[in-house]
Amino acid sequence: MNKPVSTAPSSSICPGCGESLACTANAQCWCMKMPTILPVTLGLTGDACFCQGCLSKKLAVKLERLIASTPHAEMLEQAARYRPIGEASSKLQEHLDYTTENGFMVFSAWYHLKRGTCCGNDCRHCPYPS
Repeated sequence: MNKPVSTAPSSSICPGCGESLACTANAQCWCMKMPTILPVTLGLTGDACFCQGCLSKKLAVKLERLIASTPHAEMLEQAARYRPIGEASSKLQEHLDYTTENGFMVFSAWYHLKRGTCCGNDCRHCPYPS
């Protein structure tokens, strides 16, 4: 999948949380390092730049809907493109790969799909058919 090119204007405040940020609106922006699972043109961000936390949360909601409405084999194929290899395997993204609940990491369906197989531990967000 090609990386989307941001055309959003520079902004100093995230419209999601009010955090100060600097949007460069080009290929050097940190957001270009986010997984390109869904194109920005799907109404993910509109015309505004969001901080990493808010963008991750927005992307996670869209991703959950995509997983729920896409055949399992197709999602496995898409997730395989994002399967971490080597050093990248330790770089999980909060809200996309996991959330924190009561001090514990809870892995998302997206994380499990990227993993490629069911671990058999009856995980809460397991996307694999029983």
